[in-house]
Amino acid sequence: MSPGRGRLSDGAANGRLLAAVLGERRDGKLRLTGGPRLASPRGSAAFLHERCGPATVDRMGAGARVAPDGSGLPPGPRGGAATNVPMWLLEPLRTLRWCAERYGDCFTLELGAFGRFVFVADPHVIGSLFTTDPAVVRAGEPNAVLAPIVGRRSVLTSDGARHLRQRKLLLPAFHGKVLEAYRSRMREAAEAMVERWPVGRPFPVAPQFARLTLEVIVDLVFGVEDRGRRSRLVDLLPRLSRAATLVMFVPALEADRGPGSPGRRFRRLREEADAVVMAELKERRGPGAGTPRDDVLSLLLAARDEHGQAMTDDELRDELMTLLLAGHETTATALAWALDLVLHDDRVHRRLVASATEGESDYADAVIKEVHRLRPTVPNVVRQL
Repeated sequence: MSPGRGRLSDGAANGRLLAAVLGERRDGKLRLTGGPRLASPRGSAAFLHERCGPATVDRMGAGARVAPDGSGLPPGPRGGAATNVPMWLLEPLRTLRWCAERYGDCFTLELGAFGRFVFVADPHVIGSLFTTDPAVVRAGEPNAVLAPIVGRRSVLTSDGARHLRQRKLLLPAFHGKVLEAYRSRMREAAEAMVERWPVGRPFPVAPQFARLTLEVIVDLVFGVEDRGRRSRLVDLLPRLSRAATLVMFVPALEADRGPGSPGRRFRRLREEADAVVMAELKERRGPGAGTPRDDVLSLLLAARDEHGQAMTDDELRDELMTLLLAGHETTATALAWALDLVLHDDRVHRRLVASATEGESDYADAVIKEVHRLRPTVPNVVRQL
């Protein structure tokens, strides 16, 4: 599996920020691909052969071969969880590349408590997975690992009617015209960041981009105007994100085991962040809310479903945390890698600057997509039968 063939590409958002840093105007779309998890061995094998067809399975490097354990699933490493889990945690992309080279574009990986995964890198199979009835191929259930931070009402962790309702309520806030209106403010934030960069000496760019993406989220997504509340969010959200990453990867650490434990620290930060968010929601719903704003939260507050019902505070909280998780560290990491890769290739750098000067956006879009392929921030997307 080549790095990035299975990933969530937020090239549009990252491209806008990178373009702002480089002084370019551009357009883009969000594209989703993935290496899915198929939970039921019998159902997984049937899905790969019946839904995608034998010819599709044969196109994958593993051909029609199956694992020797009688599961009907594609083959994979025989070392079991004791070998696979450490490899996956320490070197996930290298593990995927090694498996793909040995077993082809479809292979099974036993990951102990994490479950049994079938990784798929063939574009045709991935396309079939993303166009299959969501009642058959579920996204929310396997994303439950994200629930400690994004909650159970998030569009990422829900399935069925709830997922469809939340998705419909979210869509107007991310319409092309709405995002276009944010471009100048994103550019201003990026230009202000570049003005603060030192000249003539090296410095780490990843923290700079992390700060930039957080400022954009607090401004354009949360829309917080109160200085104290804004400062509190800027302080809390990165710490909450880091604490959440630990408990998401090691679920046993979520439990509150007393002072100093990861679970206690995570719960405290989550409660503090929730209190700030709920205070903002109370103010925005109150009689003194003032004129409507153009941030994402304002659009979500105004959204109504087919029954005329608005999102509850708990639903809004979960969607705001989802946008934080999806847009903060992931976007910052992708931008840092983009800058690194571009500045190490003079030909690409010159052409990118030239296209920016001419107001052309296609090349920047291609650069961002190639960055995601080479340095994926999300190497796989999970689906479950």
